Amino acid sequence: MTTTTFVAMIGDHPTASALTLDAAQGQALRAEKRFGSSSECEYRWDARKPGEWRLMSRRVERGGRFSWTTRTVFEVAFTPDEAIPVDGPFPVRVAATTSGADLDVSSFLFKAVFAELIAKADDDPEAVAVELSEMADLLRSAVAQGPNSHARHEFDEAMQRMIKEYANDGLIPLYGAAVGRMAERLSEIATPRPVPAQREAGAA
Repeated sequence: MTTTTFVAMIGDHPTASALTLDAAQGQALRAEKRFGSSSECEYRWDARKPGEWRLMSRRVERGGRFSWTTRTVFEVAFTPDEAIPVDGPFPVRVAATTSGADLDVSSFLFKAVFAELIAKADDDPEAVAVELSEMADLLRSAVAQGPNSHARHEFDEAMQRMIKEYANDGLIPLYGAAVGRMAERLSEIATPRPVPAQREAGAA
């Protein structure tokens, strides 16, 4: 079964991925506006060839032609077992603990979740404040009315919408080599290790 995803890049470096073209282009455009003079520029996407889109911009006061930026979106089609020549845009680190393992997803939280929330707050701070205030009201009602209440279901649905908007549906992409490294690291951690008393008994 073939799966399709859309990868946003700046130059040769992946910055984000999404399940739809609109979402990937939206992420790339917001990132470009954060680091540029968004109020002085207008943007449009140019389909350079099938499966590749380049973001273009021009100064509003100058008019004239659009010029290419360094941001592109690529359509990537693959089967689950196929090696993908694009590494994960969000490094995930794995550390062994006494009870299992810790997954460090701070890169995803920083580059995707918080960056998206900050960008929306910059565009429309009042809307973000209202959205979070409504979520707080729903949470209070859900706690007061219990896990099977209408308020709880409303809160869960609102939270899922926020996860979809700000956190790529809660999915952290891993491609090709990153998948292998993750599997190897988890396999190392899962391998039973003797406790000190067992090592001493074996040495004796």
